[in-house]
Amino acid sequence: MEWYWYLLIAIAVVVLSRWLLGLRRPTAAVDEFAFLRQHPAPTRQQERLKPELKTYVTSLCRVYATTRKSFASPNTPVIGQEIYDKHGHQGMVAVCDEIRRVLGGDPARDLEYKWNGVGDWRG
Repeated sequence: MEWYWYLLIAIAVVVLSRWLLGLRRPTAAVDEFAFLRQHPAPTRQQERLKPELKTYVTSLCRVYATTRKSFASPNTPVIGQEIYDKHGHQGMVAVCDEIRRVLGGDPARDLEYKWNGVGDWRG
């Protein structure tokens, strides 16, 4: 029997035993820790948002859901202006960051674009 047959049998045994034992790749745990470092725990994010700003986040999420996953509504700049008038630019940034956490990066970027020119906002 040629040497490459022994090599082929050895590889088959390793693959089959790993499959039967359900062994995972060792990098799976490393990937999980990398994900946790990049995405902080939600409780830490929620602590940064003032309670009076949560109503704006709820309103914007409602607008997003009712306009086919977009902020293309006349209410979006109105909500942004109200946030700016009552809480300033930092309030708008906090709400946008919360939208990014709740809905994701693409919706947050859409919100930034729709708020362009509201207060000091430059999207």
